[in-house]
Order: sequence, then C-alpha cells, then structure tokens
Amino acid sequence: MANHSNPKVVIIGRDGDSDRKNNLHIDNGGMIMISAQLEILALSNCNLKSIPKFLNSQQQLKAVDFSHNKLMGNFPTWLLESNAQLEFLNLENNYFAGPIHPPPYLMRNVVWLDISSNHFDGELPSSINGLKILEVLDLSFNNFRGDLSKKLTVEFTNLNHLKLSNNSGQICSAEFNLSNLGYLKLNNNHFIGSLTNVNFKLLEGLMVFDVSNNNMTGEIPSSFANLYSSLWILNLKNNNFEGHFPCGQDFEWLVYLDLSHNLFSGP
Repeated sequence: MANHSNPKVVIIGRDGDSDRKNNLHIDNGGMIMISAQLEILALSNCNLKSIPKFLNSQQQLKAVDFSHNKLMGNFPTWLLESNAQLEFLNLENNYFAGPIHPPPYLMRNVVWLDISSNHFDGELPSSINGLKILEVLDLSFNNFRGDLSKKLTVEFTNLNHLKLSNNSGQICSAEFNLSNLGYLKLNNNHFIGSLTNVNFKLLEGLMVFDVSNNNMTGEIPSSFANLYSSLWILNLKNNNFEGHFPCGQDFEWLVYLDLSHNLFSGP
C-alpha cells in the first residue's frame, strides 16, 4: 500500500455475513502505510484487533467501516475530532465497550451511525440529539439504558432507520414526527408507555415496525390503519396492548404479523 501515491478510497475485506469463515488478517504493524489523505476507508471482516495507526494522521475521512472485526476499547471519539467531515461510521459487531459521550459538535455531519452488536453501556448517548441530519441510527445489541429521547422522535425528520433493539431502554416517547421513517425496531427492551397518542398518519412510509417484548400498554389508535399500504413486518408481541386492533382494510405488502401475548379483544 505504501507505493500507491494518492489513493482516496481504500476498501479491503468483504461485506456480508460475518459468520462465514474469513481467512483475511490485517497486520496493524506493517500492512498499511498510507501518507495520502483518504476519504473512504472500509476494512470490514478483516480480523482487525486494533485500529490501524496510520489513521492518527487522517483528517479528511468521510466514510469509515470497521464492521465485523475484533476491535476493543472505547468509542473512537478521536476519529471524529480529526475528521470533521465524517458522514458514515460503521463499527458494527466488534468488542467496543463503555459509555459514549462525544460532544454533539463532533457528530454534526454524521448521516449514518451503526455501533450495533458491541458492549457499549450507560445512558442512551445524549450527543445523538445534535444529529439533525441523521438518516440511519443503529444502537441495537448493546447495554444502553434510559429513555428514548423525545427530541430524537420528534426533530430527526431525516431519519429513515432507527434500531434500538436488545438494550435496556425504559420509556418510549409517544410523540413521533419522523415522516421519512421506514424502519423502526425497538424490540427486546423494557420500554413502557403507549402508542395511543401517536399520529401514524405521519409514518405512512413505515415498512418495519417492531416493538415486541417490551412493557407497553394502551390501545392502538385508529390512525394505525394508515400503515396498511406500506408495512412489510409488524411485531407487537409480548406487551400489554389492549382493546380492538384497528381493522378495515387488508395489508397490501405484509409478510410477517405477530400480535400474540397481548390483551387485545374482539374479532
């Protein structure tokens, strides 16, 4: 790599299922020596155990993918400090741990943030409240706790994917104003609250809605029928929803439906 004069993009490894055997190993000590300023760096599925040292001198990165490796330590706040233009950060399926508290100004340009399947913990990071242009947020399969911010569910109008599955969240905001949301997974937490006051007319593009295995209560509002023309997956199982489930027309695209283990009544 040292002989390549001015690369802007470096992609090594492969995408796809991390469970499939991969014999590629990157030697952090000598494999990569890059003096040029990169814009895109993807080292997915490379069996990395530490972040390559040459990143200490990078200042123009816009996209970084370290998913499906063996990286440990704290959230790499220094990477955001050095690369103010960073828009895409994927740390999925590593061994990062600890709380996350980067200053909001460091993440102001982030559009895609995936830190799922690590060992992060503590309160849901307040710094995400400053990510007004965020389109994809995946914090699933960590050990976060606390409340789902009302700010997140109301002001992030660009958000398309929101995944907080398998954490320990406690309160799910009943106010959603995410008109671009297509993918919402809040399952396997300890969320309480109700969907009764949610105006589902604002979520007509929602394709995946999963709040299963929580402690949510109340009735499903009649505006939920606005999702019938878009939903592919609907999972409300193992909550305490009650009353009549809103009917009136058929789901056009639905491939998975689970309303079991609730308190619904009627036909």
